[in-house]
Amino acid sequence: MLSLTYFNKDISGLIDTKTFLTSDSKAEDDCFSQYLHLAGGSSNGFEVVLEKKYNCYFSGKISYTYMNGKCLSGSTDQGLNYFVWGFNVPNEEFYLSWDQRHTIVSELFIGIPEKMGLNLLGRWNSPRPYTYYPSRTGYVPDENVEMIPNNDRMREVAYVDLKIFRTWKLSRKLSLMTYIDVRNLFDRYNVLWIPSDGKIGGELMDSSAYDIGRRVNLGFRLIQGDSISSLVF
Repeated sequence: MLSLTYFNKDISGLIDTKTFLTSDSKAEDDCFSQYLHLAGGSSNGFEVVLEKKYNCYFSGKISYTYMNGKCLSGSTDQGLNYFVWGFNVPNEEFYLSWDQRHTIVSELFIGIPEKMGLNLLGRWNSPRPYTYYPSRTGYVPDENVEMIPNNDRMREVAYVDLKIFRTWKLSRKLSLMTYIDVRNLFDRYNVLWIPSDGKIGGELMDSSAYDIGRRVNLGFRLIQGDSISSLVF
């Protein structure tokens, strides 16, 4: 089966903050902010899916998605944060942090359903954007550098997951399924976030900037009629 899907969405009325300054006050903190329906944007793309139904002991599917998303605001507090930090509020649409331009997902199953089999799942995502603005603190504006939101891209992200299972018939109504489930099979260091200085993990080399590495679960399931009991190690 081959399918093609196109999507397009215009976004309006998103909530953001706007700060108002009193014209007759000399106090620097004499202002207030309101949540208003200010921001708008758009997203569009397409997806191509090629799928083979189960036959001759295997099935599979592969999909490719192209997408882009732009907006005037990336969060409900963006206007207030920019005002506090001293940046100019963007007046042009920019790529949002979830703008994942290219995505490829593949699935493969080999075996006999409900008896034994091997599942492979592969995912590849092109880099998502982040704001690169190197400065002494990351927030103090540099008059010689214009701050543009999400003006750079992080690294690509890829995962391969593997699951192998075998079901044993213990009695007419009772079965035992044993399995091994491996996530991030190749132990890839996928980047989750990058601060404005462009260094993964920042100056403190925070390890949470990387996703979890390889994880291996061994377990079994007891299946009796419609009830299932699981134990994972």
